[in-house]
Formats: sequence, structure tokens, C-alpha cells
Amino acid sequence: MSDTLANEKLLSVEVTIPAIFYEYEEDGGEMTQEKVDQIVSDNGFKSGILNSDGSVTFSMSKSQHAEFLQSLKDATEETASDFVDGDDRIESFTKITFNDDLSEFKIYIDPAAYTDFDSISAITFYFAGQYYQLFSGIPFEDTEVIIEFIDKDTNEVITTGSLSQFRENIQSSGESESAETANETAEGSENASESIASISEQVVFDQDEIKITATGLESDGSLFGAEVNFLIENNSEQNITVQARGVSVNGYMVDTSMSADVATGKKNNTSMTIMGASLEECGISAIADIEFSFHIFDAEEWETIADSEVISLHTSIVDSYTQEYDESGEVIYEDENVRIISKDIASDDIWGPSAVFYIENISDTDLTVQARDTSVNGFMVSPSFSPEISAGKRIISNMTFLSTDLEENNIEEISDIETTFHIFTTSDWETIVDTEPITINY
Repeated sequence: MSDTLANEKLLSVEVTIPAIFYEYEEDGGEMTQEKVDQIVSDNGFKSGILNSDGSVTFSMSKSQHAEFLQSLKDATEETASDFVDGDDRIESFTKITFNDDLSEFKIYIDPAAYTDFDSISAITFYFAGQYYQLFSGIPFEDTEVIIEFIDKDTNEVITTGSLSQFRENIQSSGESESAETANETAEGSENASESIASISEQVVFDQDEIKITATGLESDGSLFGAEVNFLIENNSEQNITVQARGVSVNGYMVDTSMSADVATGKKNNTSMTIMGASLEECGISAIADIEFSFHIFDAEEWETIADSEVISLHTSIVDSYTQEYDESGEVIYEDENVRIISKDIASDDIWGPSAVFYIENISDTDLTVQARDTSVNGFMVSPSFSPEISAGKRIISNMTFLSTDLEENNIEEISDIETTFHIFTTSDWETIVDTEPITINY
């Protein structure tokens, strides 16, 4: 071996990312050499090779390796800051810290502002920590990330999540879905024509030198749910971030995930994931129509560039599929703007039990509904409840009670809830109504 080659090897670092890591990516793990080349180009690596087993080997200098690890930390810090007080702010998150190797995260929360979707947002830290550890040379099976959710006032650890448990849940979910699919196939598929929905390629936004085209719909696009695919073309002079807001499917508000960065002069094939659990909760078996808006902002300065009008996508089954709305339960409040139906109590092993509500926004204004002065079995508690409902839409939303609050008051079973609803316009916080106290018996 020549001295030059030996010195080059001493000054270089090779990192192999296993194929299984990419299975958790939103595009379903379809890594290509073209994508590898883009990663190499974006980060200034020496090379990147897609191996026959689907793993990817990157080669870089030691200085590039150190710089890349630092960039991963900086990106994680930026995400944490954005969750606390940026454009992607999560109301319940008040502070986020993490250790040097990104294996431990502490998320300080306001329990009263917490919603069910907040814990899903924290999943991004599992991937950030694992990616950092993989590039640090830790084998995939040894990577671990612990996330603690901590009460901002008491410093009490409310609950803890881990990457290993998340992987187990994903695996169990995949096995369950495979079994269900097999059963459905064996029983026949009378409703197959209804469940296989598609959309035609169409430009949905073209403004400020930014063009967004809807390119397709995949009903089982990822582990998390259906995906609407988009091509974003950024011909502006700013690096941008594009997010989806106020998403509804078949008239129901649903949980989604989409946040795409596009550098100036570049394009990005990305997707909006519609959470399968949210569709199931609403009783949506097929997607007939989707409504949403885009929030577009400067990726560096976080200044808003555009908030689109409501965008509607009608799928191939829109004329043949009829969505049924489960309005069973007790109507506990109704006026000319909103109707609220109490349904039942749902258990939650992570945070605590929840009261389930069906809420319909009858008005022509986007509304937010919050709970105030709430008690359970006569004891005051601070539940998490703040659903946003677009005009003319419905939502299935949970009022979640922390197990710690119930335990402190020796409440083993919820027999009654008393609360008032504070209902206001989402855009400008103008109060619509503060209801009289409402009692719900179970």
C-alpha cells in the first residue's frame, strides 16, 4: 500500500447506514443511488454507495465527519426551538433539552395545553438521535433514544418514551395490518372499487415563484398512513419550508404530518402523511376528498411568505363513496355555530383516560374549542383539550386527563365530568361563547 493511500485512509471516515433505517422514511424506504448522490452533494462528502443489501456507505474526511455531526446537532436544536416558539410551535412544549450524543431528550410541557398529536411530533427526535448515533459508529441494534415528558411546573416526569419501544410498536402494527389484509383478501373485496382511490396530477399552488403540484395519492403510502404526494418547485430567492394546515378528509379534521424544506432554485418530491389512526377513529375507510391549506415561510428567518386559500382535492371515488358520520351519544351543547356530542371514555396507557367528543362546526368560520373550570368526580383537574375545527367540518377529539391528576385525587373511575367550553375564532381569538357549566354522567 502506498504512503499516500495509507495517509488518505487514516484521514478518512466510512459510515454505513443499514437498509432498515430507511424503512422508517416517509417515502417507504425506497433509497436510490440518485438520492445517495444528493446527500453526498448536499453535505460535501467524498462519496456514497448504495450497497446490494440496501445499506448505504458514505466516505468523508475526518473534518467533514465532525462538521456533519455538528450540523445534525444544530438541526436538532433548530427543530427543538421551532417546536417551542417557532412557526411549527407546539403549544404544550415549553422547553426541550438533549444530551451530547442525542440519546436523551427532555420535553417540558404544560399539561393543560397538551393534545394527543403532540407526542407524535416528538417522534422526530427518535430519528434525529438515531441518525446521529449511526453516523457516530453505533450499530443500529444498539441505538437508543429516551424521551421524557416533564411537567414544566413540578418537574415531575409524566411519561417516558423510547426508540426501542417505538420500533416494537411499528413492528407490531405492521404484523397486525398484514393479518388484517390477509383476512380481507380471504373474505373477498366487495368494496375494493371504493377503497382504491386516486387523484389526477394537478397544480394546487402557484404564487411568489413557488409552484406545488399534487402528483398522486397512496392509500397505504407509509407505516403511519395514507400519503398525498407533492412536487414543490422553489424558483424564489429564499429557502422555504412548506407545511400543511387544517387538513380534513371526507369532512372530518384529521392528524397529518408534512414539513418540507426546499432550497432556492431547487425541487422537492415530498408527501403529506394522513395518520391511519386518525382515519380509523373517524370511521374513514376510503378517501373521497381532502381539504387543506399550505403555510409557507422563510426557512432561515421563519417569516411567513404565503398562507394559501383552502385547497380541495377530489379523488376518483368522490362520486361513488358516501361518508357516514357517527353522531351517536349525548348532545351536551348546540347553538348556531357548533354542536358538541359526548360519546364515551377511552383508555390511554401513556397519558391517562380521555372523554371522547364529536364536534361539528356549523359556522362559516374556523373555530377552536377549549375546556375551562373542569372537574372529575367533583375534583378540579386540568385536562388537555383544544381542537381546531375548520368551517363546516367535524372532528373526533379527546379531552385527556393525566393519570397523575386522577391518582392524586384517588379517582379510579370517571363517573362524571363538569366543564365549560370556551369557543373562539381560530384566526383572531375572538370569543364566540363561554358556555354555562355542563355536567356529563357516565
